[in-house]
Amino acid sequence: MTARRDAAGRDAARQELYQRVKQGDLGLADAVRMMRRIAGKTQAEYAKLVGVSPRVLIDFERGVGNPTVRTLRRMLEPFGLDLTVRRRGLDGAVEDDLAQARRPLRGAPQKVLPELRRRVAKIANDSRVERFFVGRSTSPSKRAVGRGAYQRVLRLYVTNAPSQASEVETELVRTIAGHPKSANEPRSGERSAADGGDRREMPSEPAYVYIAMTTRPE
Repeated sequence: MTARRDAAGRDAARQELYQRVKQGDLGLADAVRMMRRIAGKTQAEYAKLVGVSPRVLIDFERGVGNPTVRTLRRMLEPFGLDLTVRRRGLDGAVEDDLAQARRPLRGAPQKVLPELRRRVAKIANDSRVERFFVGRSTSPSKRAVGRGAYQRVLRLYVTNAPSQASEVETELVRTIAGHPKSANEPRSGERSAADGGDRREMPSEPAYVYIAMTTRPE
């Protein structure tokens, strides 16, 4: 019974750890200390387990250490956690939107347009974005869009119904109409230049609505 209670206590502590990590209210040193205690290890034992010097672990838990990213990853690894350091090309909130935009939305235009308008407006108003263009294509890429003039091309919406793609594109272009950074020209229903002119899309061929942008150097 004691062993079962101990196991149940460790499971509960592990779930608390993951929940606090998700909420973002747990410092790295506290997280490592919490993981070590859940594992039932002394500092020397946990240091050996993750392959770091005991002094490095002791100093880090005391808040006086300065381990490398690689060392921190080793400390987090036993609990399936990782530490990511990335270069911030855009404002943090917008970078989150760009990460979401790598997974284009699907669905009826009326359902997805509110979220798409929010994403496009946020990107358009970011201080690091110099120029942007909203368009429609069967295969958007930096090479295909604007002859490589844009640094980033993000797929916002995908559908197998060309009429839905056209509707979403038209509404998003209206959203950013008159924006000083927009490269879109006012239009009413004609096909995007990125579509390849009069080329007709097959009903089963995915059609994408995208936003392409240039950003100012760091």
